[in-house]
Amino acid sequence: MLRKIMVSMGLAAVGLLAVAGPASAAGTGSVTPNPVPIPAIDPAVGFTQKVNAVTVEWSNMAVGQPVYISICRRAQSDPLFGSYGASCSNLSEVIASPAFQVNGAGSKTFDVFRGLNPDDPDTDWGCYAAGDVAPAGVQKLTTCFIRLASGSEADTTFAHTIPFTITNDTSTTTTTTIPGNPDPVVSEASSVVLLPVVAGGIALLAVGVQRRRRMAQF
Repeated sequence: MLRKIMVSMGLAAVGLLAVAGPASAAGTGSVTPNPVPIPAIDPAVGFTQKVNAVTVEWSNMAVGQPVYISICRRAQSDPLFGSYGASCSNLSEVIASPAFQVNGAGSKTFDVFRGLNPDDPDTDWGCYAAGDVAPAGVQKLTTCFIRLASGSEADTTFAHTIPFTITNDTSTTTTTTIPGNPDPVVSEASSVVLLPVVAGGIALLAVGVQRRRRMAQF
């Protein structure tokens, strides 16, 4: 009799699990490219941060909810993570509308920074390449994390982080403005394009002068 009761209880428990379904799990995601190529920073000339775009993809997030994407100093699973505000960069955050997702999956272009966390000039952390030198008092992190959360920054059910590293980007030329100098650097190619235009203008001016001289002679 006791055995029958135990079997019945076991079957009932299995039935409850079947109705409830599996426990909710955090979403999954990826970052491309990773390592992220970003031009080198040079604090000596005022460059304390540079960025480059990556593609962030995710799945298994909450259906119909926006996805909050940001850069953090710690993984979501780190016991020291604490809260979004304690571990993540607020100014790095972008929000992906649910209109651009299908069944909790989607992708978005996202800017990754190299250098100081942009939230505060007095920040105590930043994301760096292995050979970078961080300013005094700033924690140099050679592995940072892109965090994805569903519905709000406070999400802990679907929230997860993707680690990334940074490498030197020497394949592209970027246009930047040096602090204190509002004029961006203009490449030599731009000057070359202007030369034929200037030369053509001078030639037309000379023709006009000659015509006016001929008319004055009559």
